[in-house]
Amino acid sequence: MSDGSHGVLNLSLTVAIGLPLAFLHVWSPYVHPGRYIDSRYWRAFADGISITYIFLQLLPEITRLADEELHADESYVLRFPGWLGALSAWGEQNPFLPLLLGFTLFYGLERGIERPVDHGSSGGAGRPVHFWVHMVGMSLYKILLGYLMGQITSVFGLLIFAFAITMHFLVIDFHLLEMHHSAYHRIGRWILTGAFLVGWFLSTQVAIDPPVLAMLVSFVAGGAVLMIIQDEFSESVDNSYAAFLIAVLLYGSLLLAL
Repeated sequence: MSDGSHGVLNLSLTVAIGLPLAFLHVWSPYVHPGRYIDSRYWRAFADGISITYIFLQLLPEITRLADEELHADESYVLRFPGWLGALSAWGEQNPFLPLLLGFTLFYGLERGIERPVDHGSSGGAGRPVHFWVHMVGMSLYKILLGYLMGQITSVFGLLIFAFAITMHFLVIDFHLLEMHHSAYHRIGRWILTGAFLVGWFLSTQVAIDPPVLAMLVSFVAGGAVLMIIQDEFSESVDNSYAAFLIAVLLYGSLLLAL
């Protein structure tokens, strides 16, 4: 198949997968697994899929990108000049440092904002600052994930990314709806959908220096790991370890076999 045909195939597949992923938050109230399966099981299973993808796919990709040599004929739009360039070079030698920073930043974001006390009375409107800080942080997270999806060129890579991210998005949606209720249902889910589309669009317009991209991926992975850990140790739901373990074994076996 010619390079042009490959490009058309990749673009068509990305559109076919990317649009449903982008609008998953909009559709989730109608297709959410919590409507049919006990939350203890589907959330644990989704977390198991997500954490397996991070450790077996995302972390090796960070290492590969950090070691990738730059192409002289490639015009990278996002590069770090001056002292930022030196910082970037140091980051290339420590590709998992942004993962720690991402974990720490998102943890601070959660700890630094008071959670809503009465979910039922305000419908999520009583803590507007809490809601909008969540939206800003999650929007940046979604932009990065949208960009990463646009960088995947293999059919297999797109499919395993889509499955893992679908599980991850459903858990995120559950938590945001639980905390913010009508505010999230009315506007929040549309904001996150738009953020993912923005990231996807940027991936077609902006070429990022591979080591810089490795740092961004590492940062995203740190935030994702935190969200998964928070969900598994949530006081509101006693998630099933058996469901988590089954997801890790099944999805991990699939990734290792292919």
